[in-house]
Amino acid sequence: MKPLFLHVLLPALALASCARAVTVSFVYTDSPNVGYRDTTPVSPVGGNTGTTLGEQRRILLQHAAETWAHFLESDVEIVIQADFSLLGGTSLSATLAFAGPSTFYRDFPNAPEPQVFYAAALADSLAGFDLNPGDADILVTVNESIDSDPNVLGGHGFYYGLDNETPPNQADLLSTLLHEIGHGLGFSSTVDEADGSYLLDGRPDSFTLNIYDEARGKAWTELNDAERAASATNGPEVTFRGPATLQAMQRQLKPASEGVTVNQIAEDGTVLGIYLAQSGNFGLGLPPWGLTGALALVNDGIAPTSDACETPFVNAAEIRGRIALIDRGNCNFDDKVKNAQDAGAIAAVIVNSSGDNLVTMNGSNTSITIPSFFIGQTDGAVLKALLPGTRVQLSTTGTLSGTREGAPRIHAPNPVAQGSSISHWSLDAYPDLLMEPTIADSRLPDLDLSVIALRDIGWSVRNLNLPFYSYALWAKERIGTFEAGASEDADGDGASNFFEYAFGSDPMLSTTFPLKPRIRPSLINSGRYEVDYTKNKLSADVIFRLQVTSDLKTPTIPAIDGIDFTLNDTTQVNDDQTEIRLNISSDTDRAFFTIEAELFTP
Repeated sequence: MKPLFLHVLLPALALASCARAVTVSFVYTDSPNVGYRDTTPVSPVGGNTGTTLGEQRRILLQHAAETWAHFLESDVEIVIQADFSLLGGTSLSATLAFAGPSTFYRDFPNAPEPQVFYAAALADSLAGFDLNPGDADILVTVNESIDSDPNVLGGHGFYYGLDNETPPNQADLLSTLLHEIGHGLGFSSTVDEADGSYLLDGRPDSFTLNIYDEARGKAWTELNDAERAASATNGPEVTFRGPATLQAMQRQLKPASEGVTVNQIAEDGTVLGIYLAQSGNFGLGLPPWGLTGALALVNDGIAPTSDACETPFVNAAEIRGRIALIDRGNCNFDDKVKNAQDAGAIAAVIVNSSGDNLVTMNGSNTSITIPSFFIGQTDGAVLKALLPGTRVQLSTTGTLSGTREGAPRIHAPNPVAQGSSISHWSLDAYPDLLMEPTIADSRLPDLDLSVIALRDIGWSVRNLNLPFYSYALWAKERIGTFEAGASEDADGDGASNFFEYAFGSDPMLSTTFPLKPRIRPSLINSGRYEVDYTKNKLSADVIFRLQVTSDLKTPTIPAIDGIDFTLNDTTQVNDDQTEIRLNISSDTDRAFFTIEAELFTP
């Protein structure tokens, strides 16, 4: 274990300035012709244009650092000290790399919690200035033996591409560096797993503040040393309960096998049929309340027309705003789903073409956001026979993988795995997470739950596409107290706190009032109309519905999604708001439409 360094600073009157995107610099400490300075000629590979081994290594480290920096805010530059070192290994196992914060600080200006240690880069960001100018914030060491020793991992070496096409016999250096920088940014506990003590001056760090023992029903900071030591090897019961992470995991994690159903439903919501399904390992999972819409069978114009392998779809207008039904075969799963997403589908259901067994759909396309599911051939035939107009509800019925009591699990094997225990997600998360002990790959454009966990330990984050804001979390941060309830009006502008949360305006500024929905003739289909409204981009627990009535005396009823209306487009307005455009149909000249927002509570 590397030694841990700490600094204790006396509080001072200082305010951090408005944060901006992070900049990163590098200090390479290798000797000439070693590591990042290695001048051995190599050919470009997988999008990495470097022509020497050292240059390719620097390109990968910079790319990994920039990936993290894209999601973080700070006025203080992060300095990474990096090198390669001969760490050895065997034909079966080896340490790929190790990293961590160069030091930890507590009680610095603007520290969120007293007597709590924060990783160097995070402490600098919170303070608003460099607490120790001239020193690196993160230390990263990569195992040179992977490349140079033929007896280590078969002598196959690291893969240096940027394209996520790592050969099965090589270790991916990009995902390794992404993982290690995550540790350096603070995804790491400083508890001694052997005896449960705090290694830093007898006080916890901001990561450990979020660790929880489900069996005891207590946070680790509420346990004594002996109890923490026992908990550290009680794997299924150790979780991470950061509030943002608890929300984000609901869309990031999925049941590992089956655990999802495609339910055929009538207009009144009655369930007419239930079909087991399995989630793909790409795209988002379902929201807790599920997803309802009309099915539409893809027609891509080239036989077999329902495999979604060719674009544009002949019936793209029918797919838009609906759940695409697709047959298996002839191209990759993620290609099918991406084509459906591009056509405007809100989800995809892929039907087995050779039996009723459910398979895991793997894919590497990181631009996919819609959920996707695989069902058996017999069930798919039943659904096809009911087209057109069949409505289905996609529901999660199984436990989300890698969770316990509604929280993501932390890796806590028995016996303690030195260097792996506690400072990683559990191994059974699905899809795989970057900060698991075993790194799967670098197909992680949003850095999954790992960047959200950094938010929970103190980082200010940006550019997130993963919904994670619950109303309670939003109210605590934007209003400042849980005493300001959803029905209250903090800024006195006539819009309740929940109304401002749902539609993305600021609850403390009366000048930012939620925009009213707008209706106009459709730009796509004559005889139809479009309704535009804005919503909170990151709301994790709001259900939005379109309500309709024929006159103002008649109570509104829900419009049927996928039939009475379809999702037409989404456009990000700013960091807080997304504009939603619905394409609606009306068989009368008099119809009244209302956008309804409801807070989901499990």
